[in-house]
Amino acid sequence: MAKFSEMIAATRTYLDEVSPKSWTDFEVKREVNNAYGDLITAVIQVFEDYYLRRIDFNTVAGQQEYVVADGLPNDVYKIKRVEMNANVVSNPDSYYRAAPININNYRGSIVNQNLGSSAYPFYYTYGFDASFAIGFLPIPKISNTNGVRFWYIYRSPVLINDGTNNVDDEINIPYADKYASLIPLYASGVLLRKGQQEEPTAARYLEEFDKGKQDMMDELKQRNVDDAAVIMDSIGMNTDFSMVDLYY
Repeated sequence: MAKFSEMIAATRTYLDEVSPKSWTDFEVKREVNNAYGDLITAVIQVFEDYYLRRIDFNTVAGQQEYVVADGLPNDVYKIKRVEMNANVVSNPDSYYRAAPININNYRGSIVNQNLGSSAYPFYYTYGFDASFAIGFLPIPKISNTNGVRFWYIYRSPVLINDGTNNVDDEINIPYADKYASLIPLYASGVLLRKGQQEEPTAARYLEEFDKGKQDMMDELKQRNVDDAAVIMDSIGMNTDFSMVDLYY
């Protein structure tokens, strides 16, 4: 896999500056991370499940909202799916897909303990990163170990290169050995443009980056050709109408 240090070295090669003179290490690392973020965004546009994770966390009787301290991840970028089980001990396989709601559109009090039965649970979210929180309706009546299954697209962290602590992060994109080389093009192009030293060269580097990024996206779009492309159901509801038992 390509490493952060390799991207820094390659960027300085494009800049024809092996050691800091016109551009500091901070500036080079910043633009390498910006380029990396641009590629991650491109991957998510066409293959977001590359960054898909699942975690399970416990529910507590009477507790409606859950935060990072309760087991939620602090790197949520997108929520893909939430499932909840009202009684794991009695029905270990009875997980129901929870449907997202906007709390502003809910007419009653969301903290009402007497909402009654529902064919499936609802959830709402607010906050971001360490302040991310999720709440459930109806409020759980029973404490459950791993009562919630949570699938999400995680936010990739900033790349770190620390020789003192022997840390050198890997470039985490599909086909990194092929497409990580785009990162120094972007980084050097932006740095040259900001320095107003080589505008034509900077423009060429950025153009090559954009073309390479598009090639990567086109390749990722064709990763699964098992069948004809179709529109997927994304409503998020439980559409198995044969089920007769209720959530509670």
